Amino acid sequence: MAHAKAQDELQKRYEEVFLTMGVAQLCLESLPFQTSFPDPMPVALHGKPEWAEPEGIEGELVRHGFVNIKIEIVDSIHPVANAEGFLASFGMMVKWTINTYWTLEQKEQYGDDFYKILAEHLRTKHGGKGWDLKSTAILVTARTPQ
Repeated sequence: MAHAKAQDELQKRYEEVFLTMGVAQLCLESLPFQTSFPDPMPVALHGKPEWAEPEGIEGELVRHGFVNIKIEIVDSIHPVANAEGFLASFGMMVKWTINTYWTLEQKEQYGDDFYKILAEHLRTKHGGKGWDLKSTAILVTARTPQ
């Protein structure tokens, strides 16, 4: 039972860690106006940083009785075709950042126009062309003891 619970937890944490590539911070930190977000941006959105670093993941798996733990760090490049493609892929992360870290005044000031402002900013920043986003995934395999 403990192994199944840890395995489910690992899958959830892996998905959250992989998806929170700091993308929201990358696009918001270069806006032409002040925005609020923590520095550094938390990778462990669930509040459990032990699932965001290889050593912590290994420690959690050992604690739950897993053996033959193998950890691989994989860097990836995600091509973004344009500003609209960015918003389609990462808009939910931007929304989470706004809802979590922006003040009420910032939300009221930019409101519904923010995504238009962000899209125009990204078009200008990248010359209307696509760009690459880099991310790192922590891939882990482990076995239950025989």
